[in-house]
Amino acid sequence: MDIMSIGTPNIDGLPRAPYKISDNVLNSVIQLQENKQLQKSIKEYKSVRQALELINEDSKLIFEELYVKNKYKWDIIIKNGLSERTYARRKSELVKAVHIELKKMA
Repeated sequence: MDIMSIGTPNIDGLPRAPYKISDNVLNSVIQLQENKQLQKSIKEYKSVRQALELINEDSKLIFEELYVKNKYKWDIIIKNGLSERTYARRKSELVKAVHIELKKMA
């Protein structure tokens, strides 16, 4: 008895899945891979993530609160006990780090 024949049904004569270029899923994947704007956006996203790895925790927190959660400057300052000047410095560091990473990408 062959080990490959155990539990496998005979599929001769049954319809087969069309794994050709006309396959909808494959076409969708190909379109996503060829979409230049999407590929550029993915690279930019990776650059921003890299910049976030390089900055300090206050700057990461400002990024999260300001750009992800859409909080106001004063809400962030009060909630995290930052001075206005520290907030401005940390935000500036964040913007510079992202700018540098985006320039590396170009």
